Amino acid sequence: MLCPACGVGCQPDQKFCKECGATLAQAMPRPDVFAPPTLANPTVADTIHIVEQTPPPTTVGDQGPNQWPDAWATTVQDAVPVEDPTPTGIAIPVGEADPVSAWQTSTLAITAGVAGIVVVIASLLKQLSVTSDAPIAALVGGYKLNDLGAAFGSGGLLSGTNLAVGVIVAGALLIVGGLLAARGQRIGAGIGAGAGLALAPFIVVIWGNITKISDAVTEQARVAKRTTGVGTFIETRPTVGFYMLLGAAVLAFIAMVVALAQAGNDGRAPLNRSLCAAGAIASIVAAGGQLIPQHGAGFRRNFTIENIDVLLISGRLAAIGLVALCGVMGFLRADRWGIGLALGGVSIYAWQWLSSVAALGDLPAPPAFFNPGTTSGKPTIVTTIGLVALLLIATATVAIAIRNESIQNTSTHP
Repeated sequence: MLCPACGVGCQPDQKFCKECGATLAQAMPRPDVFAPPTLANPTVADTIHIVEQTPPPTTVGDQGPNQWPDAWATTVQDAVPVEDPTPTGIAIPVGEADPVSAWQTSTLAITAGVAGIVVVIASLLKQLSVTSDAPIAALVGGYKLNDLGAAFGSGGLLSGTNLAVGVIVAGALLIVGGLLAARGQRIGAGIGAGAGLALAPFIVVIWGNITKISDAVTEQARVAKRTTGVGTFIETRPTVGFYMLLGAAVLAFIAMVVALAQAGNDGRAPLNRSLCAAGAIASIVAAGGQLIPQHGAGFRRNFTIENIDVLLISGRLAAIGLVALCGVMGFLRADRWGIGLALGGVSIYAWQWLSSVAALGDLPAPPAFFNPGTTSGKPTIVTTIGLVALLLIATATVAIAIRNESIQNTSTHP
């Protein structure tokens, strides 16, 4: 026979179990108190019963049928089930997203939106006004953005007849970036910051063009007066359009500073780091391609060009430098804010590339204007390779991230 309490084999004439001391004739197991489950494949998630008991007494009294002896005081504790910390279909967290307050997103949306609207309006207005009674009728009047490049298109650094659309592109991206940021899309904050940065060097170029044309027109008026004896005055001055661009640039800078508040951890998995590294390299290639001299010109002509003042050279170099800076910093962040920064920073540069390659307009300028020694007005093949790679990598990186999140959400919520 078997002991009903512990299951140890006993002799038929035994009164007490040698193993546990239970009364063999009367003691019976109570299934409602102790009924250990039989598990074919027990796991750590199954309930574990821990039983602590005192040693059996030397004398056990009759406690009645189906009762435990008093000395058999037991304590039963149910262990807390252990759960798999990363169940199938649930994403591994990458950290809590840095908080972004409502006033930050509102401020960014307002400043970027207003800056973008002002930029678009200013790009359609005159930037320079020339008045004179000297016989220089062809030079008198108002100059819009595209007129600045055409005014001295025979030589020097040109702003091109594609500058107005480039400025409008930056303004539109400021508006779009602000709207996306207001909806919690951190790529929008990055786009706004990049577009604001991209606009700054072109404001310097426009200022340099206004200065150069003003000096050239003044000299023409003096020559005409000496030749004809006609002419008593010459006046050149920036108009409201240029001052609106300056104001918009200040607002864009404020928007960029506010956008930095959304540059922290967004709580999402990093973007594909291999693609992002390739994007950073492409940014350097796209920028450096416009520093390559052509037709035997020296590399140092990127920094000193005859008849071109420091404002125009500085603006050109700043435009090239910002493409590289925004691209490298943005891609190496491997997040959506960084991709937005790279795309916003290359916005005007990309438009200049497209319009110069496709010959859109009367005198389109290549990215960041002309390479030293160039005569074709086309970007170098190095610039084209780098810029196309940059745009394709940025698009692919975001597309892959969206696809992965979609798959993850589908598996989590079938």
